Amino acid sequence: MNSSSSSEDGPQLCTEPRASATGLAGLKSRAASSVTPFPLNKLAARRTEVRRSTLKRAPPRVTLLVQTGVSRWRKLVWLTVLALVILPTACKRHRRVTVQTVEEAPALASVVATADSQAATQLVSGFYGVEQNAWRWTAGRFAVVLRPPRSAATKGATLQLKFTIPDVAMSKMKGVTLSASVNGTALPPETYAHAGQYTYAREVPATMLGGEIARFDFSLDKTMPPTPSDQRELGLVVSLIGLQPK
Repeated sequence: MNSSSSSEDGPQLCTEPRASATGLAGLKSRAASSVTPFPLNKLAARRTEVRRSTLKRAPPRVTLLVQTGVSRWRKLVWLTVLALVILPTACKRHRRVTVQTVEEAPALASVVATADSQAATQLVSGFYGVEQNAWRWTAGRFAVVLRPPRSAATKGATLQLKFTIPDVAMSKMKGVTLSASVNGTALPPETYAHAGQYTYAREVPATMLGGEIARFDFSLDKTMPPTPSDQRELGLVVSLIGLQPK
């Protein structure tokens, strides 16, 4: 009994491993038959398409970068040109402003030649236009302003009026008296009975010349009346008026 049972168990132990090995081999064969091989040619074609698409899209990016660089360069060139044009103009305007000066009014003179155009502003009233570039006719009343000499405030000065009485004037006036005043203070008058050249001279005390300006008013007791050819009232032909220091 024991021998028969052991003989039945022996074949069972040997057949089970064989059946397992056979089943494993079958599984491997079925797995191998069910796996589909990967298409390598399709993978290569896909890579080629990706490279081509990348190359096709690359030129627009390069072109955009080039265009951007060119536009920036153009802007830089235009800014440089504008700077070269504007800066010299600004400098010129600045120089024009700095060189401008204000002219000062000429100082008053102590002696005035009536034919001198620069001293014409000192002939306050009663003077006509310059004639023969040397003198002016006066009316019956005329006035002038003079600057006293430096020493006039302490020593005084001498007033001089150089004039001419033409023959035609004396023939009508039959003599004329000239009066003068300094800042409203009268000076001694003088009468002239003949035609000719004269100098009316009077001492002016320091008390009358204390300021920077002195006004001298003159008057005649007679004048030449207007005529159809000359509508002016004529008095003396004056060439010079001045204050001489002592």
